[in-house]
Amino acid sequence: HEEETGTVTALRLSMSPGAVFAGKLAFNFVTLATVALLVTPVYILITGMPLGPPLVFLIVMTSGCVGLAGAATITAALAAKAHATGALYGAIGLPLLVVFLMLLLNAANTLFTRDAPLIRIVRDVGGLLSYGVALIAVSACVFAFVWEE
Repeated sequence: HEEETGTVTALRLSMSPGAVFAGKLAFNFVTLATVALLVTPVYILITGMPLGPPLVFLIVMTSGCVGLAGAATITAALAAKAHATGALYGAIGLPLLVVFLMLLLNAANTLFTRDAPLIRIVRDVGGLLSYGVALIAVSACVFAFVWEE
């Protein structure tokens, strides 16, 4: 939004790239978590879907929000620099999101498998969370270059 409105110069002068990235990431995470918090109970009530273990369910939901927020934040930054946010946003985000969605589907499948072994839960849910954290760590390192150029 800053690129389109021309306020990016003021933001660059007043904030470090790390602070801008953290703010954008926090906003995306809070937005996604709020939507998930509102939509998930309605979806569960409509479909009658079982929750699975509540702690694992919360970890999967939080990991999903973290990973999606990380992917959306760096993808939006890259697309904004190209001044073509529409089609380019999808093209840049596709490789990040395909891997993320595959990990999310594996974790969801494990969550709803009756008597899933603990090692499978740790592998699938841990893989989802690890991907989100790694994506955010790499994005935080790259964001300064994207922001300054």
